[in-house]
Amino acid sequence: MGGLLFLLFIAAYFLFPDARGCSQTRETLSMLPFLKIPRLLITLLLVFMCALSIGYVQPSIELHLIPLGLTPIQIALIMMAPSLLYIISTPLIGIICDKFKNLMKWFMLLSTLMAAFSFSLIAPIPILNLKLNLLTFMIGYMGFGLSIGGLAIPGYSELLRIAIEKGYTNDLRTQGVISGLFSSIWSSGSLAGPILGGYVVDKIGFELATTLIVCGFLFSALISFFFVIYDIFEYISRRKKSNILLASETDPLLYN
Repeated sequence: MGGLLFLLFIAAYFLFPDARGCSQTRETLSMLPFLKIPRLLITLLLVFMCALSIGYVQPSIELHLIPLGLTPIQIALIMMAPSLLYIISTPLIGIICDKFKNLMKWFMLLSTLMAAFSFSLIAPIPILNLKLNLLTFMIGYMGFGLSIGGLAIPGYSELLRIAIEKGYTNDLRTQGVISGLFSSIWSSGSLAGPILGGYVVDKIGFELATTLIVCGFLFSALISFFFVIYDIFEYISRRKKSNILLASETDPLLYN
């Protein structure tokens, strides 16, 4: 992995355009103003939950499947299933998000709800009063693979879209700050996930620990839903003001 990243660094050095000759100002762009944008913070929260859930599953899922009496090959095939589904669905998700940029927030919201539902079946959580069986587990695990793509793929593009919507220019400085925020939040979730999947599962059990993950997804989805509804009302308000302004400009100055 380290060697691959080094090769990518060399490729980026030769392929990226030289920004030194640009007429843009060379002032640095602080990260703090971005953290004052509520919609951007909510998107970062969704990205964090996505990375946390991936790290949570990895160290504990094999122990969770022991009661089913599966062979190592069967466990390996099960663990490969969501990754395979993620690989297949990623291009389709990318095409959809690229063509319908304004729907990315809805896509991430639905993916968050899907993740909550999927984790409810993976455990299953105590409130469902279900016993662990291979069918419900696979439904939840495959849904988890789809929800990862729905959160990870549009995450960076949605962050950049929000920044541009708030008045930032779409240049290398803005993209650099957004990339740094995305990477740091993803790394934080990847760090917190194994800790939750190891320590917390050891203390309270996989079912209750997974219930915490489900609650985290539902809480994130609830906040995201309120902001999506707010954006809709804000858009309607802007359209009304624009129509009123257009009507006032087209009205005749003198009436017969």
